[in-house]
Amino acid sequence: QLIFMVPAMIGAAVFARISPDAWKKGSKLVWLASLVLLIAVEVIGVSMNGAKRWVMIGPIAFQPAEFMKIATIIYLAGAFADRKAWPKKMPKRAFAQWMDAVAPTKFMRALPAIWVLVAVGLIEHEPDLGTAAVVAATAFVMFIPGGVTWKSIVAALALSGLGAGVMIAKQPYRLERITNHVH
Repeated sequence: QLIFMVPAMIGAAVFARISPDAWKKGSKLVWLASLVLLIAVEVIGVSMNGAKRWVMIGPIAFQPAEFMKIATIIYLAGAFADRKAWPKKMPKRAFAQWMDAVAPTKFMRALPAIWVLVAVGLIEHEPDLGTAAVVAATAFVMFIPGGVTWKSIVAALALSGLGAGVMIAKQPYRLERITNHVH
């Protein structure tokens, strides 16, 4: 831990000097860079202990999924910073009008969640369900102050539960790890 203390202190000093507006403007770039690193795991990643989670740059090996944890916070904070609340009452519309007026706006509002889902899928594919769950849980916590409606959060939680069930069924050892942890 002491070896990494000096670079960590330097990094903290540098990042503390970045203004909130600069963080907001750069949030999409931080997200994109982290997503590219996750894709790099698929292309140039190194396998260790049966999992392809690391990228090697010279003598340094690192896990891009770890960067995605902080990138999720930065990206969602930037995405939700200026977001207006969804209207409580929407006028009744015919389906065609809804598709023209409401659906594109709902899709654009859901885009941050879709990007998080892409990242979670890439991390789970490594396989690293634990880190994928941390990224997903972080996103859910960010949805609350981000103005996402409770109806949307409950729907996303239900879909996430279904997805987690599928991921656990895909790799039975995951359920064993969960039950061992509980015991």
